[in-house]
Amino acid sequence: MGNVPSESNMGDRLRCCKCSKVLPPCKSFDDLYKHTVHGRYVYVYNGGEYYRPVGHDNMYECEYCFNKPIRDQENMRREEERRREEERQRREEERRREEERQRREEERRREAEEKKRQEELNQRLQESHQRVKEQHEKLRNISEESEMCKQPFLRSHLDDSEADDESGSDEFLEILSLKCSIPVPSLSLSQLTAEQLEKIRSVLDELLFDEWIGAPPSLSTLQHAQVFITEQCALFLEIPEGVSLQIISDHVQSLVESISQSACNVFESFLLTQALYINLMHFCTDYGSSDTDAALMAKQWAGDELSTEQLFLIEFLSTLTASLQNVVERASVLILNMEIQCLKLLLSILKWQGNPLRIHRNAPQTCANKPMDPNRGNDSVQSTVTEVFQGCLNN
Repeated sequence: MGNVPSESNMGDRLRCCKCSKVLPPCKSFDDLYKHTVHGRYVYVYNGGEYYRPVGHDNMYECEYCFNKPIRDQENMRREEERRREEERQRREEERRREEERQRREEERRREAEEKKRQEELNQRLQESHQRVKEQHEKLRNISEESEMCKQPFLRSHLDDSEADDESGSDEFLEILSLKCSIPVPSLSLSQLTAEQLEKIRSVLDELLFDEWIGAPPSLSTLQHAQVFITEQCALFLEIPEGVSLQIISDHVQSLVESISQSACNVFESFLLTQALYINLMHFCTDYGSSDTDAALMAKQWAGDELSTEQLFLIEFLSTLTASLQNVVERASVLILNMEIQCLKLLLSILKWQGNPLRIHRNAPQTCANKPMDPNRGNDSVQSTVTEVFQGCLNN
């Protein structure tokens, strides 16, 4: 046959070995060449119409049968990819549904917590309003009868405490007695000399700003220290004839007790005791030399009608507000309930005096509505006092 391939005249014998399909003849060597296709070394006929592996006679494969394994692999690959994509989408959908379920549960939990917090806040506000109401009633019922000035009253305050506080009272007096070398029975303010009072103040300074900082005493001991320090503040008052120091002392002790009750724990009660001591030092050194902003404004409102008791209570609460801020800002960036309660009591005193001070009826509400940054800074408590008072004065 010479110059033509043997496949040029095979007729029906030229068939696919797999499907028996009759294949077209290859009439020229130009249409026949060797090549590696899909990893197989084969003869390629008529540009790929059929193939034969080199070295395997009569093992012709049509284009369909030759490429079928590759097509099957590609189809399997695509089917696998499709299944994987469907699985990925299914998992993604499940993940979205789970996230949505968790989001709804979280929203329901937050709504429940917010509702509970609002209910607790409303309850606390109601309790606070009730306490303020009871405090006003208590102040209105204070006796106006005159008694002897500067009679022994420290023991009377300590004895009025409940039975379970007796150990705290004894502990505080025993600490003072031990450090000051003064017998416990002599620790009555009317019996102490100026030198002994100075020694007691020095011991209180050491306890409050050194020994007790790392290890505060019991709550009852701190409360009795607060009573003792508050009583000393009252001693610096110049009492006109006919005015009872006992009544003024009872009044200020009631205010301090209200502030103390707003302390959340022993640490806050300790901060209040420190602030009362700073207040005491103010009355030791500066009382009478200059008035606070609150006292100055109250005098402008009242003129000459401001009594000694009124002025002392306003001065005491105003300086205690500043003292509280002084000690609390070193321990917390938040404004504590004690500071807010002190400010509320200060405005309540002004409101209680009513006509003499001619205070605007909305002064306490002005304080309540005055935005107070919960994060400490820029003397927020004291500046709020001054701004509220000035606003009332302008009214």
